[in-house]
Amino acid sequence: MMLAAYNGWEEASQFLISQGADVNSTDQEGNSILMGAAFKGHVRIVEILLNAGADKNYKNSKGQDAFQFSNMFGRTEVSNLLSGSKSSRLKRFLTFFKSWILYIVQFTKGEK
Repeated sequence: MMLAAYNGWEEASQFLISQGADVNSTDQEGNSILMGAAFKGHVRIVEILLNAGADKNYKNSKGQDAFQFSNMFGRTEVSNLLSGSKSSRLKRFLTFFKSWILYIVQFTKGEK
């Protein structure tokens, strides 16, 4: 499921969900399928996952959620979808800035 969502494979994602795939499963680092799709900017996959019950509020071990993943990498349409509304430019910028500060702090601590 993670591979299908990360690569934007809509039909494969829908098929796997129809066969009972867990839309809230995570990888070894605690990143959810929704985070992968958000990071890659796959709007339609994010919609499919949300409609199938993916938890948009789930946070990985570093305290990041799918919204932060999408915002950190400039995926505005996905960010808007995950936030439930069109965010103001200032709010998006502040979230983007915070995400990068967290990333830099973790990177300088030797974490990946």
